[in-house]
Amino acid sequence: MILAKGILLTLMTKVYHQTTSANDKALNALVTDRTAVLMTILVVVLVPITEELLYRGVFTSFFFKNQPFWQVAMSGVIFGLMHSSTNFISALVYVTMGWILAYVYVHTKNLSNSLTLHILNNAPFIAVLFN
Repeated sequence: MILAKGILLTLMTKVYHQTTSANDKALNALVTDRTAVLMTILVVVLVPITEELLYRGVFTSFFFKNQPFWQVAMSGVIFGLMHSSTNFISALVYVTMGWILAYVYVHTKNLSNSLTLHILNNAPFIAVLFN
């Protein structure tokens, strides 16, 4: 996931001359000294829990049952499209992350695995906050 994200963000920088996605810019704009701890809890814990329950838990339970390819494909696309991307590569970053998270969930049939991966993916946000 880190490798895919790194490659795609490098490509986005080269093609669109953007170093961060619109989603990351929006999150960074919400952070102040007074909201840093709240934003950390939100971005690193609550958002991953909510998104994993929705995109992996609910979505894959109700749609494309017993069709793991479509569960992964559609969950990833919907996850990616919901992250306010402003260009194709930025959208592809989130779609790819969604595919990886969905694959982990569908393959292991354990939401805690994709949730842990999602939390670990969002954890570097803490370094941005307290830098």
